[in-house]
Amino acid sequence: MAYMEEVPKFKCSACGKCCRIRGFSSEEKKKFVEEYGYGKMPIVHVVPIDEISFPLWDFEAKRFKEYENDKKIDANIRPSKGIMDLNSDRFIVLNYHMNSEECPFLSEDGKCSIYEKRRAFICSLFPFNRSPFLDIGKKEGNDIFGDCPNILKIIDKLDYENKKTFVSQLYGSFGQTFLAAVQHDHIIEWSNRLVIDMMKNKVIRPAINYPYAFLLKRIENAEKIDFTDFIVEAGIMKKDDPIGVIKKFESFADAKKIVEEYLDDKNLFK
Repeated sequence: MAYMEEVPKFKCSACGKCCRIRGFSSEEKKKFVEEYGYGKMPIVHVVPIDEISFPLWDFEAKRFKEYENDKKIDANIRPSKGIMDLNSDRFIVLNYHMNSEECPFLSEDGKCSIYEKRRAFICSLFPFNRSPFLDIGKKEGNDIFGDCPNILKIIDKLDYENKKTFVSQLYGSFGQTFLAAVQHDHIIEWSNRLVIDMMKNKVIRPAINYPYAFLLKRIENAEKIDFTDFIVEAGIMKKDDPIGVIKKFESFADAKKIVEEYLDDKNLFK
């Protein structure tokens, strides 16, 4: 395929920069969270904005806690954001994070000590901030990428105007990394839709527009339940359904369907 030849393949130099990230990928995202993330929306951030780092979905946090025990380290995994449900008076944890200046699973030589295991989406999608499929209300461009020196020879060759060519180029250059970014955005949209549906059906009643200090205190004292556990308890999924959904997420099944529509070879992922 032509795009495979025109756009260089991305090569990770294992510099470890992506494992030493605290904060946000863009000022725009930071400002949005500052304005809306601390009590004005159903999903509430429960950590200070300057401590947000290494996000983990609730199902990833379970696995990382096992890694933590295996490696005999304290990864400081704690809830990062979720929903304070007034119906059940519980905090439904959507995301955790590892509160650290650098990933606690980095070894002394700067290499990932769990690389051969199932890592988190945040690890697998770098150097992407997001995929071009996530609707953020603005034209796609270089903002989809994080700060990685190895993309400099790639970004100038991308066709940002033609979506089909653009997606083909991204997959041709980044492969599985691009699929991870697409899948991660799909999970964001899936979870957001599920929260909205639960609100519409009055399964949950999120605390919104409460004074943040009061809300945070209530969250601290509330019983915690993971999002995937809650949707089973609420009857939205059967007991074993989340296992299949998570396996589908981690095999990039949704991403493959999305990306395949933009590729010339429609049987690439068969």
